[in-house]
Amino acid sequence: AGGPPPGPGRPPRRRNLAGALAVRPAALARRAAPGHRLVLVDDLVTTGASLAEAARALRAAGRPPHAAATVAAAVRRSRSGPGPAAPARGGRGGPVPSRGS
Repeated sequence: AGGPPPGPGRPPRRRNLAGALAVRPAALARRAAPGHRLVLVDDLVTTGASLAEAARALRAAGRPPHAAATVAAAVRRSRSGPGPAAPARGGRGGPVPSRGS
């Protein structure tokens, strides 16, 4: 085992997903009342591109996410051996910020 995960890397994955998600205003209105905080959930973060695109779509609909939660994150490996995974990045160039409870 070892080596980089298969599939596109971070820049190609972000390009592939750019504009792929949209929020239907009627569905958002039915499922997320104004004032409720939205939390993105992803089972596995590899490049962070899916979460970034989902956050972008929600911001475009006027409802930015409050936070993101994941079950697991892929570990990025280098030639020198395993190391910590890079943090998933939100659509603004950083993690989706938490605003406290």
